[in-house]
Amino acid sequence: KYIDAILRYSNQVFFYLYSCQKDFLKYKFEQDIFRSIKNSVVHLGCDFKLQNNQSIQTKYTKLLEKRYILFVGTIEPRKKHKELLEVFDKLQKEHMDINLIFIGKFGWNIENIKSKIQNHKELNKTLFHLEDINDFTLSQFYKNAYLVCYLSNYEGFGLPVVEALYNDNIVVVSNNSSLKEAGREFVDYIEENKPKELFKTINSYLLDNNLYLTKKDFVKTNFKAYSWMDFYKKTTKTL
Repeated sequence: KYIDAILRYSNQVFFYLYSCQKDFLKYKFEQDIFRSIKNSVVHLGCDFKLQNNQSIQTKYTKLLEKRYILFVGTIEPRKKHKELLEVFDKLQKEHMDINLIFIGKFGWNIENIKSKIQNHKELNKTLFHLEDINDFTLSQFYKNAYLVCYLSNYEGFGLPVVEALYNDNIVVVSNNSSLKEAGREFVDYIEENKPKELFKTINSYLLDNNLYLTKKDFVKTNFKAYSWMDFYKKTTKTL
């Protein structure tokens, strides 16, 4: 209903990435709506500035020292927290020092994954779910992460992906929607419903430190972040 309202009444539409623009225009054609709608692509930035009065939340200092896989984002149906949690259980059998941290609030229709997290035998031992993180502490979780995962059925942009790359992380994402455009050649892509592939990809880095360091260096040397200033300039110019 929301997209249909945009198609019928909007004069101009902004998209974060070209893949979303393409999906929108395809849907517009399928709905037999042929009126002209101006549209532009404006990339979101990831070089967010931290408030001067913020500091690290001291209760997470020890957690930041652990070796952990990080997943940032609201817990909701289109995200694949459940799949990552199942892979994590298998990884722990070979790598007992690895931890998993979910940062993000519970969303809607998440009773199943919520129960799995809250009743997990490793909750607050090697599995952590954090909801009260300030921006500065979040930046530290990115900086200290061993590896970042962002798995989703569909994304309009995938801001945590570029935020993770901005912090020189190795990132593993789903191979769909805008995530391929956001991650480009810097991330590892996992096909839909392939938990064995997810396990193999993460495990390869845990087993081969040279592979891990090489990929980290590649991201650090070559990834160029979109800036919020560019987003501001292009948006205001277009308007």
